[in-house]
Amino acid sequence: MSTEQQAVGPDRRTAVIVGVLFFIALVPFLIGGALYGPSTGSSDFLASAYPDRGAVTLGILLEFVAVLAIPLIGVFMFPVLRRYNEALALAYVGFRSLEALLLIAIEAKLLSLIDLSNAHLNTAGTDASQLQAIGDALLSEKDQVFALYVLVFGVGALIFYGMLYGSRLVPRWLSGWGFASAAWMMVGNLLSMFDAFSGSSDAFLEVIFVIPIPLNEIALALWLIFKGFDRSPDRTDLEPAADHATISP
Repeated sequence: MSTEQQAVGPDRRTAVIVGVLFFIALVPFLIGGALYGPSTGSSDFLASAYPDRGAVTLGILLEFVAVLAIPLIGVFMFPVLRRYNEALALAYVGFRSLEALLLIAIEAKLLSLIDLSNAHLNTAGTDASQLQAIGDALLSEKDQVFALYVLVFGVGALIFYGMLYGSRLVPRWLSGWGFASAAWMMVGNLLSMFDAFSGSSDAFLEVIFVIPIPLNEIALALWLIFKGFDRSPDRTDLEPAADHATISP
């Protein structure tokens, strides 16, 4: 068996693993947010977080599953991407790891709302107002960390899709779609930080700026699982043809 043929097996397995990890990182994250969002995102979150603690806790635990998968995408992609640019491949691992740490910080703040809600429901008067102020500050901090998370995710995605585009590991329409979606999401995030969309609903902003990137990740995951990496003729990691010759005993 030639060296090139031997390389196909590990690369194919890596593509499948990364594709599955993209699903693990995305699907539990979306379900988790849908579970705790109505309770922690409402104006009376302190009145609902504790009574709805089951859904809130389950949603956060599901997002922790996604957190575990996020850095593994970078780890499994590193041996493939390093063939084209080792520094950028290592940077991608770093951004995915930082992304996971920021999500853990967000989940910790959301979990603390349950205890804060319990205290609020059993307190009245001035103390209740103080707890409300603490809760408002906690959500504000969470939003700030989330804005940083989106920035980190966006930069990591630009590195990732830029390398996919340059290396032709996947079709360029797919990597170009991902690159453009990540850039578009970052534009929306920066504009939101400067209150450019005051008065607009979060659902509207998500449809406009966020939806393209998860749709791309689903398409990418399916491509990697069923198609694998493209064996492009301009790959730089293949050995010279002379090295593939079979030597007779």
